[in-house]
Amino acid sequence: MLNAIAELAARLIWLLRTLPNAVFAGLAWGLVLLGIWQILAAGRDTVRRSQAMHQIPCAGCQFFTNDHRLKCPVHPQAAMTAEAVNCSDFEQAVF
Repeated sequence: MLNAIAELAARLIWLLRTLPNAVFAGLAWGLVLLGIWQILAAGRDTVRRSQAMHQIPCAGCQFFTNDHRLKCPVHPQAAMTAEAVNCSDFEQAVF
């Protein structure tokens, strides 16, 4: 009887020693995977934003002034924004 209690106590002590290690290892791997997930999500969002920005035709328009004060005299509020993607006044600049 005493031997069974000692064995049960030994198993309980072993469980209490190994359980925190497993929990902290699981938390550490969870944080690593979360970090990788965030990096991949940021990369995906960067690609989406750059694809949308490359759709803006303002830099190739003849009305584009390349001046930070007035980028476009025709549509000053929409110049170099997502609103300018389908600009009805866009005319290809002739160089």
